[in-house]
Amino acid sequence: MGNRYSSNAKQRTKRDNKSSGGGFPFWLFVCFITLIFYFWGKVRVDLNIHENDQLKLEKRRLQNEVNDYRAQVQELMSYQRIVDLAEKQGLILLSADNQDNLPVKMKGLRPEHEDVATRLQYAGLTPIRIQK
Repeated sequence: MGNRYSSNAKQRTKRDNKSSGGGFPFWLFVCFITLIFYFWGKVRVDLNIHENDQLKLEKRRLQNEVNDYRAQVQELMSYQRIVDLAEKQGLILLSADNQDNLPVKMKGLRPEHEDVATRLQYAGLTPIRIQK
């Protein structure tokens, strides 16, 4: 009987040694997977940082372009430029005193514009018929 208990103890010892020896490959695999996820995450973060820097440069370039366009619009809308263009077209700049009596050519108006004279009067202008 004593022999029987000692053989069970030896079997348990052999079994315990086998199960404890199998833990190393498992933990090695866990560390390997952890390192893979760490480096994958690091690469993704570096790529996102690079993309963010590129987007900031693109935003700055577009802001400069918008500012240039705004400056061009201001230049094109300048009063002096419009006056120069009007004079080249043969138009006359009226003084503030003469703006009440603007001549309007009423001949050849289409039917949908028959009330032009009325609309001009509401705007404070008095239409004068020009005979040609």
